Amino acid sequence: MDRAALTSLLGRVPENILVVLDEAYVEYARHLHPDSYPSEAETSRQNVVRLRTFSKAYGLASLRVGYAVGHPDVMQWLIRTKLPFDPNGVGCAAAIAALDDQGFVRKTVELNAQCLSIMTAAAADAGLRAVASSANFVMIDLSSSEAATAFHRNLLEGGFISRPLASFGLPTCVRISTGTLEQTQRLAELLRSGIGNPSVTFSSSSVHHPAV
Repeated sequence: MDRAALTSLLGRVPENILVVLDEAYVEYARHLHPDSYPSEAETSRQNVVRLRTFSKAYGLASLRVGYAVGHPDVMQWLIRTKLPFDPNGVGCAAAIAALDDQGFVRKTVELNAQCLSIMTAAAADAGLRAVASSANFVMIDLSSSEAATAFHRNLLEGGFISRPLASFGLPTCVRISTGTLEQTQRLAELLRSGIGNPSVTFSSSSVHHPAV
């Protein structure tokens, strides 16, 4: 949701209605859309809560540290409902340290933008429909659930773990996350090789690279 759409929404929601923004991918989205992504100043209202995480651009997925930003009057109610020792001390220490390493975050979002461009171009060259992304993954629509299943299987045989999206109500779609530049370039080669064709089968002997 861009700045104009969100501002319009917030302008129409009564102040006694809580608006919760899922900003798990905020670092990526801001980098990809610097001119249209809404700023804190534009969304700093008493009835707005932003949910964020260290699991994406900060690279701390295994520690499961997230946080909410909002007005103190709202936050006190969240504090009353959360578990007393969640997240744990190690996760908190890692998150605090990660905040001091913004250079890592900048490199991460820049690499992500580069890899998204490579993946999207490769999908287009292969005749695959990739949905424009504001995160760290590309969603490809294979037009049928059978083709999506075959595509996921062929990616596995090629050394890449993807996520079929049937459980999200998108049975024809598969999501592929970005990785290192080397992994993404290898994935691009695989996409251009015809892996999206359900009649093509790849053998496990083609597995040479770690999964993305």
